[in-house]
Amino acid sequence: MKFSVVSALLASCVLMAGTASADAPNIFVKGPAKDAAYVLKMKGLVNNMKIVCLDGIRQNVNDGIAIRGSYVKDGKVVIPAHGLFTTSRCENWWSFDDQTFTMDGKVYHFITDEYDLDVVENVTLKPGEFVYSDPSKTRGWTMSKVRPEGWGLYDGMDANSATISFIKATGNAYGQPFYIMAGKDIVSYVSDGYDKDGTAFGPGSTPGAEIKDTRPLIVGIKHVSVGRSSVTVESLSPTEAKVKELVVPRTTMALISPNDPVIGLYAKGDSFKIGKATVEVAGVDADGATLKITDGKGVVTRKIGASKDELKQLPSNRYVCRNLYAQSAGGAEVVHANIYNEGGIVAGGKVALVAYSDVICVKAGDKWVSDDRFIVRPETCASCSFIHEIVIENAEPIVLDAKNNVFNGPDGYFKIVIDAMEGDTIKAWHVENAEGRTDNLAGRSEGKHIDAAIGAACRSMAAFFKGVYPALYREAIGAK
Repeated sequence: MKFSVVSALLASCVLMAGTASADAPNIFVKGPAKDAAYVLKMKGLVNNMKIVCLDGIRQNVNDGIAIRGSYVKDGKVVIPAHGLFTTSRCENWWSFDDQTFTMDGKVYHFITDEYDLDVVENVTLKPGEFVYSDPSKTRGWTMSKVRPEGWGLYDGMDANSATISFIKATGNAYGQPFYIMAGKDIVSYVSDGYDKDGTAFGPGSTPGAEIKDTRPLIVGIKHVSVGRSSVTVESLSPTEAKVKELVVPRTTMALISPNDPVIGLYAKGDSFKIGKATVEVAGVDADGATLKITDGKGVVTRKIGASKDELKQLPSNRYVCRNLYAQSAGGAEVVHANIYNEGGIVAGGKVALVAYSDVICVKAGDKWVSDDRFIVRPETCASCSFIHEIVIENAEPIVLDAKNNVFNGPDGYFKIVIDAMEGDTIKAWHVENAEGRTDNLAGRSEGKHIDAAIGAACRSMAAFFKGVYPALYREAIGAK
């Protein structure tokens, strides 16, 4: 198996990234157990917080809490490293749109991010097996059961189909799977199902009884692309797929701020303060401006802006995004062109700017700045490559027992409380915060663990709920 990483952008963060812990392969890409405690909504978490981005799009923000991989041994309740996480995943976050989100209950503003394309080449994938996509082994690919005979034409047909899915570090599968089909009796058309000349049947309706050969309608899909992710297979047998290439984006850096931005129009020679820096507009042209940013660490002079053709590629093109912002020498201040300004980045001889202070650079494995017991992990949409959440995870195992029975979550946002134990069985436990608490959550697991998913409105939690709704319904009505 061969790994390669294609860098998508040129910028770097001030902070250094951490690495995955030794137990990462046992916890990452997994969600809470099927018999975990599933809590639809909890008072005191961020629930349905309404935001409006600079582009005018309205969104709702909902927090979620997940516990995975927990167990009881020798009277100790253990949540392994990375087994507890909280997130407020919502719609995809676009650079320079002032996307507001929450972490441990506090409001932050997303500024911009960068990603790498992780490429895995020449692997054999069997149903149920897992292939990691990144060197840290936090996310990767899996394949469902192979369906022989394509679409069931006849027993001797050499045609197989399967679905390859991408699983993120949170244990969530990317929502749109990659459907592949291959075999000697499969016509090798392009991935969208048509050859370059179309179907050749012409407009209107063609009776199926007049089509002598059905095989041209069976489309071989050896290459499937969804946004920036793609799957290319060499062959697909009833037992395995020989995969030529698997490609998926992975967020490597995100810039965020806890403070509202300063937004304004500035002419050449104007200056303003942001955080501990002074920003001077040294020049303005048709596409942007040259900024001079001075802080206690030094002076940064940088031209920011983009042509009209380049702006058409936003917000997806991160190379163009990189040319639209400047960061102070110390890294705590970021100024970017306001791409949503009415009239354009430059209007009436003035440049439209948005500036942030106390900027935090987030990389996977970095310690969370306000609680170093936790690390942060930015997560990407596997299709469009846009970041859509920043997860906070416990860096070290959490161990509780009958006496040491309370664990405080990040920044005290919530508490996990073991109420009663008998040997290696948890009789009662709950989650609480400043405004409320759950009921006893020990029932579904029969006291064997404290796995949980809390907050079904959070999109990352919703994926976990989806897989257990039938079981929860049967339990609710007392059916077996």
